[in-house]
Amino acid sequence: MESIVLGVLQGLTEFLPVSSSGHLVLMQSFMGISGPVVFFDVLLHVGTLAAVLLVYRKEIMDIIRESLAAAGGQKPLSELPHARFMLMIILGSVPAGIIGILFEDVFERLFAAPLSVGFFLLVTGALLFATRKMQAGVKTVGMITPSAALLIGLAQAMAITPGISRSGATIAAALFLGVERETAAKFSFLLSVPAIAGAMLLKSFSVHEIPMEAANYTAGFISAFVVGLVSLAWLIRLVKKGKLDYFAYYCWSVGLVVILLNLL
Repeated sequence: MESIVLGVLQGLTEFLPVSSSGHLVLMQSFMGISGPVVFFDVLLHVGTLAAVLLVYRKEIMDIIRESLAAAGGQKPLSELPHARFMLMIILGSVPAGIIGILFEDVFERLFAAPLSVGFFLLVTGALLFATRKMQAGVKTVGMITPSAALLIGLAQAMAITPGISRSGATIAAALFLGVERETAAKFSFLLSVPAIAGAMLLKSFSVHEIPMEAANYTAGFISAFVVGLVSLAWLIRLVKKGKLDYFAYYCWSVGLVVILLNLL
């Protein structure tokens, strides 16, 4: 039951810009779950990763098809926007890979610090609120520049910190850089694919003993996947309407409650 609850929480908060890892830290603390929970957290992220692959399956197929055409020299890269989009995703994945490896121990310690989650939720709220009156961008799939991809990737790297929303940080960064709303959401969620896959691969080498039964992992994975499908579709609609700032109030409220409870 705890695994299902955490899976539902992951499915809701991974795509909604309220920090899934931050909520998992808080819920694990509330449930009294201790021990090596980072691997379980990554596995829940894999459940929501499967939801991304399903929702964006057409775009992924376009990326694969155009990338093969570019590799075969059939067309120049300038005529293959999805192939160029893939290159920007790869480039945007670099900051999170470097920072995640260099500061892995620091981030893992933050997973055991609910008070820090409260402060970082306030930061996420401020970031979302800043998008409140932003004009819609015009950059589409083939127009994201290398510098923009790196800056969005840096926002994703900062979101390794529990309490900083990955989707909120990356979508907001893309909007600040003039990326069109639907494309900003698309880039954000496809950018999560190599990040989550890399984290899962990294953790698989360090786990020598599975701390939970297989049924717990399965229950968490399935619930994260199913709920993730619903919340992803909902957030895409909200981003298109420019309503990302609605979640700022939630982040501020939860952040302040967490800080007060920990201090008192």
